[in-house]
Amino acid sequence: MHKYHSGQLRERGTVDALGYESAGGGSKTEVWSPLRIDVPLDIHPMTQSEIRFAQRIEHPVTHGVVARYDTVYKPDIVRIRWYDRSGIYHVLRLRSVIDVDARGRWLEMLAEEIRLAD
Repeated sequence: MHKYHSGQLRERGTVDALGYESAGGGSKTEVWSPLRIDVPLDIHPMTQSEIRFAQRIEHPVTHGVVARYDTVYKPDIVRIRWYDRSGIYHVLRLRSVIDVDARGRWLEMLAEEIRLAD
């Protein structure tokens, strides 16, 4: 029996990849480009005990994300954007990606909510 099923993926988000663009004078600017649109996801805030456990990795984490397996999900260079059911806009930067059971069916991801400049 599988731990996850498609009915759990109730959020819809956009998956973006980080790239760089020349800004002149030898400097580079971050540019985010959409990779996947309207992706079904399960996104949930983590509890304090989950956060404390997850903080053992290098980066802070605030959310857990579950998705169908896809090779586009890469830590630190992929973000997920979505509106929650209250209409609030969120952006998560992936910090860890785990292939559940190493079977190429489901991914469990840890992410950090980031604030965008207004």
